[in-house]
Amino acid sequence: MEDIEVIKNAKYTTMENMLHDIYFHSGKLKNLNSGYIFRGEGSNEYQLLPSALRKSNQEKLLQIASGDSENSDKREYEFFQRMAELELLRRFYLKSNENGLKIYPTDTVSTFDEFAIDELIKGVINKSWIPNDLENVAALAQHYGVMTRLLDWTFNFNVAFYFAAVNALNNICDTGASDKSMVIWALNYDELSRSSVNKSLKFVIPPYIDNPNLKTQKGILSYWKSDPINEEDMYKKRIDRTPLNEILQDNYSGDEIALYKIEMPISEAYKLLTFVNTNGYTTASLFPGYNGVASECNESEMINRARHILGQ
Repeated sequence: MEDIEVIKNAKYTTMENMLHDIYFHSGKLKNLNSGYIFRGEGSNEYQLLPSALRKSNQEKLLQIASGDSENSDKREYEFFQRMAELELLRRFYLKSNENGLKIYPTDTVSTFDEFAIDELIKGVINKSWIPNDLENVAALAQHYGVMTRLLDWTFNFNVAFYFAAVNALNNICDTGASDKSMVIWALNYDELSRSSVNKSLKFVIPPYIDNPNLKTQKGILSYWKSDPINEEDMYKKRIDRTPLNEILQDNYSGDEIALYKIEMPISEAYKLLTFVNTNGYTTASLFPGYNGVASECNESEMINRARHILGQ
């Protein structure tokens, strides 16, 4: 029996060839069906690693959560990582509630009492992370820029195209480099939801009715669940910063492709953005409201600069 690829790399030189294969389930993407979810990245140098677990965000995370980025003893332990993530989610929850914003009920942070720290610690280490009752709070916080260990995905590949193209154009403006690649990740949601890795790979679909951005973007989030920590291992268990693609390579053993990595030159970014804009996927439509409209008005200068660098 032929071994099934866990991760399939599909490289394209033009947008047209990539679109042909993805729309007609042909060529390099012949097995890419409707059961996949998508994520667009402006650079192939980015890993499938959530913001809270990126090494480059480590100091920032500890500084925001505790005001302490100096104690190197804390930096690589899962316990302190969870406490920092929890503190960010606690602040987001309490501030949202304080300002009259709808927020999902959760005993994990709503009953927090600074004098009951021992109970809080037990709750953090004795549960898998992220606790189930924190998932929707974390998903909402992630969507508004709070660092969590969730990864954003979409059910609509056009949305992923949009984010890949916009971020690629931004990267061109920031670095002046036009010889890199952008990436569309395609994750086999249907297969992974029923496979053995589903015990650890969790998906979160927040209620769209409460968030017009997530509704328009057809958002879904994922995270790799971290096991409970034994109290004697609180200062021993290290943070696992393994990207999702490497986790799947080591843990998935199904009979379908788990993940596609679709690469294309960033020189195709403007064409890709024009394509999705023509089909109704614009900054204003994906971020409903005045902020989205203003952002779309302001991004035209960035796009023109990127085009100039690309010679298009």
